[in-house]
Order: sequence, then structure tokens, then C-alpha cells
Amino acid sequence: MRAILPFVVLSLVLAFGCRSKPKKDAPALAGSQAVREAEPLRCREASGAELVMLGSGEPPRPAGEDYEEAEELPYSVELGSARAHGKRFAVAGLENRRGATFAFAAFVTADGTGRSTELLRVFGDSEPPEVAPVGEGWLVLAASADAGSATLRVMRVDPPFSERDVRRGEELTGIRRDVSGFALETLGTRALAAFGKLEKKQGRIALAAIDPQELGLLGPPKLLELEAGLEGESPKLAARAGGYYLAFVGRRAAPAHEPLTANTGGESSADEPVVEVGPAGLFLVPLDEHGAPQGAPRELTPKGAHVTAFELQRWGESQALLVYRDDPEGPGRDRPNVEALLVSLDGSVGRRTWELADSSGLPSFFVDPEPGKAGPPGWLVVHGDSDTRIGPLSADPLTPPALVADPTLGRSEPAAVLGGRLLRARSRGTRVELDLVSCEPGRP
Repeated sequence: MRAILPFVVLSLVLAFGCRSKPKKDAPALAGSQAVREAEPLRCREASGAELVMLGSGEPPRPAGEDYEEAEELPYSVELGSARAHGKRFAVAGLENRRGATFAFAAFVTADGTGRSTELLRVFGDSEPPEVAPVGEGWLVLAASADAGSATLRVMRVDPPFSERDVRRGEELTGIRRDVSGFALETLGTRALAAFGKLEKKQGRIALAAIDPQELGLLGPPKLLELEAGLEGESPKLAARAGGYYLAFVGRRAAPAHEPLTANTGGESSADEPVVEVGPAGLFLVPLDEHGAPQGAPRELTPKGAHVTAFELQRWGESQALLVYRDDPEGPGRDRPNVEALLVSLDGSVGRRTWELADSSGLPSFFVDPEPGKAGPPGWLVVHGDSDTRIGPLSADPLTPPALVADPTLGRSEPAAVLGGRLLRARSRGTRVELDLVSCEPGRP
């Protein structure tokens, strides 16, 4: 999805390590900044071919003797993250078919032509697969489960992307069922997987280098070194020039619960957190092209933060753009704002708070690998209770985008962008429809 250029800047990389003092963060901009309103976008449907339909449309199997197993099956298509590279979009997901759960990958070209390809049957409460571009094809990391643990299967799909073009490689085993998240990224002819696992009852992040041709591991997975008392989960990867960025949520033990005061009558206040949780910060560490850390993980969030979700994208040749939600009052509380960070290899961090008004969940943002001369470098997508709002990113990615609700988008789910065209997912009962939408910012 992202062009990779040769890049060797050792003096900059050392800013993240212990051998030199890291630079101070770029000054945080004072106050929060509301996302601006703008003139309506001019969006139009841009698929020049038949729509790509995902899912069989079969109703879920009735609950009977296998009630618990039936409850684990997705009632509709569950999509994972989408990617764009070359002249094609790719998105992987899960679907319920013939009373079982199957992983699939869908491939859509820039004119809307595409197909869905079955990858394998999966078991347990698995997350959708991850995809990453490699050559003209796509590398896949698919989760499943065996009798005692979770598994991750390395796969590859090449043109013309039929089921005969699916190659299955090595399987990562011995992973506990309660792992938290996994990620896949490619860098030229290299690939890297990151996943959460329990090691001596502690949440850790493991990194595994993958051969995209042979579809095997280049060595045993290695655990990321963390400071004492810190546990890692929910890893995400982004390729950069000369290596990768790894971001993850780091948790520390919850503080001791203070007893209720006498004047509360033994009842909790409505302002108290719904769930007692410990701090959860957002951490980032640059990795080299082999996946080896170039310094210790750095906490990007203030002490005591409660990060509940985040997104990571590469920006330019070597910067990382992150957007996260901090819920200090615990999960289940509505907060209209999110935090945006732009991190450079020299250790500098730009920060901005975006006020999103009515929104649910974490907003999505996409960086266009081929934006063109007139197109924006990417888009921010915010989901509200009644509509989807979208706004173009600017040359300064921390500038709050101007959000607009366009009738062409409705309540659909933009998933990725390529050459100014957005891959749109729309629910059709238990099925999902994929097509393309073209939006031009700032025009009525």
C-alpha cells in the first residue's frame, strides 16, 4: 500500500534508544480544536462494473445441541481492515456458511471489478484476517484455534485471486486463546507479524519475521522487551522507509480501589467509572527491516491515560500518524474528542485534540498511496448515530479536517482509499456490498 524508499538515518534512530537523549516532544498545541464544517462534498458512485457481494446470505444455524458453537458464528459478514496497493484494494473478513465460519479475502480493482476468495475454515472466536501487499499479490495472516490454543496461519494469494491461487504456509502455534490482537506488514520482499501472547501470565508482544515467498518464519518469534510491570496488547504495524513502526497499548496494574465515603450511603456516584480499570497508555517503537527494535518503546500518552482504541498509519517516508481515544472515566462513557499524534524518527511528537461532536467509536483515517495532484493525501471518517461524516486530510495531518455528511455515503463504511476513490462497504442484511465512491473536497 505504501511505496518504500531506501532510508538509513542512524543518528535519528538513536533518539529512541538509551544511548542518547531523546528530543523533547514538539510543543502540544494549546486547547482542543474542533473539526471545521465545510461546503458539501461532491461524492458520486464510481464503480464501472458489477458490485462485489460478500457473504452467502444463509441464515445462521438454529441453536440446538451445538448451541454454544452456533453462538460463536457471525450472523453477518465481519470485515477486518482494508488495504490499497498498486491498482487494487484488498479486505479480509469472516462469514457464516454451511453452519461454519470461513475466512475470506476480497480483491477489488480501481474500476470496481472484483471477487471474493475463500481462505480457510476457522474455529473459535477468531478475529478477521490481516492482509498486506507483496508484489502483485497479497500476504494474509489468518487466526483460528485448535484444541488448546489460538493459531495464526501465514497465507498468500496472487492474481487472478481464485481459490486455486491461495497458498498456505507455516502456522504459528502455542498462542494462548486470550491473545489480544495481531498485525501484519510488508516491506519490499520482507514481512513482519506482531501478536499478543501471555508469557508467565504477563501480556507480551511477540514479533515474527516472515518469508513472503516460502511463507515460513525466518526464525522463532521474539518477545518485545518491556519495562517491569508493563503489559502489552493490541499491536499495530506500519511500514516506513528502512523499517517499521510498532504501536501497542501498554497496561499497568490498576490502582487500589478507595472505599466509599460515609456520606454516599454505600452507593457509587453516577460520575464514577463504570468499570474499574488500570491506566492504559499508547506506546511506539521503531523497528529495523528485520523487525528488531531500535530503542525502547516510548509512551506517547500522558501518565494515567486510558487508551481504549487507536489507529496507526505511515505518513510520508518516515513519520507515523496515530489517532486514539482516551477514556479516563472508563469504557461506556461518550467522549466527543480524539487525540492525533504525528511522530518522527528524531523523537519529536506533534499533538492535537480533535473535537468530533456526535460520534461513535474511533474514527477511521486512510492515507492515499496515489493521491494525484489535485486529491487530498487522505481522509478522516467519523461515524455518528445517524450518518457518516468524512473530511479530507491536509498537508499538515494534525489540522482538523472539515467534516461533511454526504448523501452518497449515507451510513456506509468507507474502508480504504486509492487514487482518490474510496472503497465503500454497505450492509445488505447478512451480506456486505463493496463498491467505489469518488469524492471531491470543497465543492458543492
